[in-house]
Amino acid sequence: MQQKPKDKDWKPSGLAVTKAKYWVYMFSADAYAVIEVARLKKYLKINNKIPLKTFAPYSANPTKGYLLMEEDVIKLMSSELYDTKEKK
Repeated sequence: MQQKPKDKDWKPSGLAVTKAKYWVYMFSADAYAVIEVARLKKYLKINNKIPLKTFAPYSANPTKGYLLMEEDVIKLMSSELYDTKEKK
């Protein structure tokens, strides 16, 4: 959701600024899950207790984002609570 290029302030990145319609999770070299960005953002908004984590904090380009575990992804993909389109 944020990155901090060397010697600069934190700035939005990733999911916070994407114009993509879909987000892809790579579980292994041949296993992927494709999720609508709107659904993922809705999941994070509803589940606002998921902590924002800092990755590579001592690198020249640390990032902040959410680490979703397998059980999070299963909930995200299977619950109608996160649907973004009305049913016909």
